[in-house]
Amino acid sequence: MANQLTDQDVLKLAKLSRLIIKPEELKMFKKDINEVLDFVSMLDEVEVTEIKPTNQVTGLQNVTRLDQPTDYNYSADLFLNASKFDNGYLVVPKIIDEN
Repeated sequence: MANQLTDQDVLKLAKLSRLIIKPEELKMFKKDINEVLDFVSMLDEVEVTEIKPTNQVTGLQNVTRLDQPTDYNYSADLFLNASKFDNGYLVVPKIIDEN
């Protein structure tokens, strides 16, 4: 059995998690968190020294394309769908009220 959390530990954990715990919920959360910690502590009892580490099991390898620069003029394509453009710039409606 792992060390049991105190009320102060649970309140600190809640604060770090930006959770608000009501006083009547404290006992329930303390019990639940301690049960999870007890369950996780059981992993310390498993003998794994002879087991080879596994970081993935599917056999897939990273499939990516090379990061090569392309000579493509994106702005010309943008203007095809633009309703307004002026001097090489897209013209969009004003959305900020200066008042």
